[in-house]
Amino acid sequence: MSLTFAGGSHRTVPIELRERLAFSAEQAAAALDRFRQEFPGNEAVLLSTCNRVELYAAAEQRQGPPPPDELAMFLAECRGVEHAAVSSVLAGDRGPAAVKHLFSVAAGLDSMVLGEPQIVAQVKQAWQLAVASGTTGPLTGELFQAALRAAKRVASETALGRERLSIPSVAVADFAAGVFERFDDKRVLLIGAGKMAAETLRYLRDAGASDVRVVNRTAGRATELATRLGATAGHYEELTGELVAADLIVSTTGATEPVVTLAAFEQIEDQRQGRPLVVLDLAVPRDFDPAIGARPGVWLYSVDDLGQACEEGEGACADSGTVVCGPDGMSTVCNAQPGDMTDEVCDGVDNDCDGIADEEVPADEACETGLLGQCGSGTTSCADGAVVCTPTAEPAEETCDGIDNDCDGADTVAADADGDG
Repeated sequence: MSLTFAGGSHRTVPIELRERLAFSAEQAAAALDRFRQEFPGNEAVLLSTCNRVELYAAAEQRQGPPPPDELAMFLAECRGVEHAAVSSVLAGDRGPAAVKHLFSVAAGLDSMVLGEPQIVAQVKQAWQLAVASGTTGPLTGELFQAALRAAKRVASETALGRERLSIPSVAVADFAAGVFERFDDKRVLLIGAGKMAAETLRYLRDAGASDVRVVNRTAGRATELATRLGATAGHYEELTGELVAADLIVSTTGATEPVVTLAAFEQIEDQRQGRPLVVLDLAVPRDFDPAIGARPGVWLYSVDDLGQACEEGEGACADSGTVVCGPDGMSTVCNAQPGDMTDEVCDGVDNDCDGIADEEVPADEACETGLLGQCGSGTTSCADGAVVCTPTAEPAEETCDGIDNDCDGADTVAADADGDG
């Protein structure tokens, strides 16, 4: 089997170029049809999300699939983007490195928000579209099914799945809450009715928002989402009036052109009478003209603004946190509630955001913070930057996972009734 991939993500491609490279479902289907004609005998899957565009190709032929640079040029040509604009930002790999990359992407380890849950559904949708387009086969079939199974295990068996951070959660908790102290007295406008819109609405409701209007080009989808999650469906034809009334706008459409242009916003600006407006534009291509963010009293944030906050450690962090496993070892997710058990790893950094440097902690407590496989009695200590467990003088106890978690050489046994197991 020979596999290659090429593409770019929020890490390498600025949003101005990423929105030009984005594929709608119809455009992705057309690109796959074109791929089948230009590269007969090759399999292909095209993944396009708000934060990445990637093309995976596989072949059993001796010459193998197209190399990464050729795949990158193919992506650019499909979207009418000049080669010079993508040559330095689209890259790829082949063989085991390409397989590892796909598994990392599907599990959310390469996402803007570590472990965010939407990506696994997006990978599945990309696979299903490729199946419908006739560009899959035994090679991509085995690869993508294995990646999806691994992603499911990451979500169900690791601390990443328990944290459930996502772009909507960071957008609401950090950006909107940074402007408004409360949401129960704010008018919220949700433009779009897809999965990201639904998740955003759930976070808004949890934050206290009660006056939420949902508008969508397809009225039935807006009505269904509003009914299911306790909001009110509006009419897309009345979007201008909704923009005037809103205090907070969240836009998540799949439109290929701006939903709200600068000229359109300027027409309703006086009607707002100077009231503050927060716009969370979670779409790529962007729904709101970026120039609107320069208007008085407007806070306009894009997905790349969220990414920058996450990278700087300002996005998901509070005063306490938990440690989870990331692609580069141990990463910090600082969203635990006060009083939650927080532990350190052995890198000299205050990983759990509690203001205390590295320390030894009971290994069964380390288990609670995501240091999987280090559970049971004993303590953690530093050994070449890794977490190891050292049994205490007391009889060691196991947890119920069949692993010798406490390093005493014994298989799993029932824990004492004090709850350590």
